[in-house]
Amino acid sequence: MIQFFRIDDRLIHGQIATTWTRHICPSRIVVADDKTAASPMLTSLQRMSAPKDFELSVLPVRDAITKLQGDFLMEKIFLLTGSVKDAYQIAMNCDVSELNVGNVGYKEGTVKLINRIYVFPEDLELLGKIVKKGVRVYAQMLPNESVDLLSDEVLTAVEKAAGKQ
Repeated sequence: MIQFFRIDDRLIHGQIATTWTRHICPSRIVVADDKTAASPMLTSLQRMSAPKDFELSVLPVRDAITKLQGDFLMEKIFLLTGSVKDAYQIAMNCDVSELNVGNVGYKEGTVKLINRIYVFPEDLELLGKIVKKGVRVYAQMLPNESVDLLSDEVLTAVEKAAGKQ
């Protein structure tokens, strides 16, 4: 069961390792990221960054979806992915009720959704589809910080973008 699902382009880093995992207490952390899973060096960095008291799986997105639908179904999963595109694939294929959007840093061609969250126009459309599926999409950097519900902002931005075309 996906207990916590987060997009964070940094994947496992200090806030994840020390704060979020302690707050969520999963049985397993799953990093669903094609680039990281394909690179022994990046996979090793994730293993070094992860708390040692949780199981860790670093998988390509398609493999993560398969495991989440089967082998990992009865585990408490902290699911982490680095992009909206990957989160969309997972949300459309797995039982997801909430999506936490953590840090998605600025890249050329992105637009600011809210502070710390920059998305490409096509990502905005994918987030809109996730929201329309009934997934609660929100931003929260740390468990003790306030929640910014993004569902309305996403749908408004999608509508504005559609109106410009």
